[in-house]
Amino acid sequence: MNRPTTNATAETARQGIANAVDASREAGPRAHVLVRAARESFVDGWQRTMWAGVVIMGALLLYLLVRGPQRPASAADEPEPTATIAS
Repeated sequence: MNRPTTNATAETARQGIANAVDASREAGPRAHVLVRAARESFVDGWQRTMWAGVVIMGALLLYLLVRGPQRPASAADEPEPTATIAS
């Protein structure tokens, strides 16, 4: 049975890797190509997302290093406690 991949099968495969694996059952002898393309697409997108995360985390680290917690200049600049606890 050597039938071409239908538009419905291709559209289903575009919706995600799990759908591509499921749609490969209807793809005939080209099923392995469909599954491989879906996996490569998934990994490519995952890698781009991971690199974007690295860039964002790096920017946040730089921000924290530059603008991190501000320390008072001296102990005299710290506010005095306003209330005491009586026993």
